[in-house]
Amino acid sequence: MKYFYFDSVTQEGVESNATIDGQEADIVNRWQTLSPQHGSFLGVYCENGQILQFMWEENYIQLDIPDADQGGSMQKPVTQEEASQLLVQVIHGQSPHDIPGLEFFKW
Repeated sequence: MKYFYFDSVTQEGVESNATIDGQEADIVNRWQTLSPQHGSFLGVYCENGQILQFMWEENYIQLDIPDADQGGSMQKPVTQEEASQLLVQVIHGQSPHDIPGLEFFKW
């Protein structure tokens, strides 16, 4: 699965237009080792073409599924453990839109 990330502390990452391929262990490890600081994020390109992103905000993690056609994103706050579990589910083929509790926010 293709993924991208940015670590706001180390300033290291891979841009979304230059993704790298990774297996489940690679992607989950990258997520779990990102600095838990505002600005750090990880995103994956799902089998259905959607992007699923997890972004560290000030006091929480934002799950984000951008939709350029709709001009917004489906979002919900999650814990680091929830993010790891959802990431694995999506890697195994679950559609991000099947995640309960998502709300649409215009950009």
